[in-house]
Amino acid sequence: MGLLQGTGIDAKFREDWGYPQCRIEDGTITSWHADNARQRPTDAEIKTWRDNQDVYTSNEDVKSERRRNYPNIGDQLDDLYKAGAFSADMTAQIKKVKDDNPKA
Repeated sequence: MGLLQGTGIDAKFREDWGYPQCRIEDGTITSWHADNARQRPTDAEIKTWRDNQDVYTSNEDVKSERRRNYPNIGDQLDDLYKAGAFSADMTAQIKKVKDDNPKA
């Protein structure tokens, strides 16, 4: 299995490496055009790039999961307001909005 195998990894590689004109077969660079903006990467550079992509993807998955599970931002802010965690100025601003727009 080549270093550049995986869903969409070859396209991401081409993008990150300056839209190189290269051929990737079975996850391995089989040709690299001399007009590419960058030199052909070494296997070590590709591995480092790939490892960084894996970390980035993993972190994005974690952030997405957190977004799905965090309470609504309005609920978070209302809880902070009720707990007295805001500055006096912010508390006054929020109180004015609440007073000007009372619930039924």
